[in-house]
Amino acid sequence: MPEFQLGITNYYVVETFDGCPSPWANTIVIIEVCVTEFPTAFTPDGDGMNDSWQITAIDENYPDALIQIYNRWGNLIFEHQSSLSNPYNENAWNGKYEEKDLPVSSYYYLINYNDAKTTPQLKGTVSIIRN
Repeated sequence: MPEFQLGITNYYVVETFDGCPSPWANTIVIIEVCVTEFPTAFTPDGDGMNDSWQITAIDENYPDALIQIYNRWGNLIFEHQSSLSNPYNENAWNGKYEEKDLPVSSYYYLINYNDAKTTPQLKGTVSIIRN
């Protein structure tokens, strides 16, 4: 089995039928890194841009992640348990709590990757910016 490497890998494929090999065919496989990025702010103002906290490639890299958002008093205001049938970026945090807009502020997040190969938890802050 080939080893996982970033970049371009060439494979040469030959099919044998009744002991006669076919001409080889070159198949190129390109392996790219999907970096998970955690934006530090978003603007949930309804303009169609940055209206929710989109975490780049979290669903691809950590499909079972648990995302939790807390206010400055430590109250849980958003939680999402991802799965293949319920990915985070289809239900990303929209800057609301109980359907009400939250104020401009910084909020704390915890990400539990639920992946044995990765650090068990990531902590950080994300800010809501409104005009």
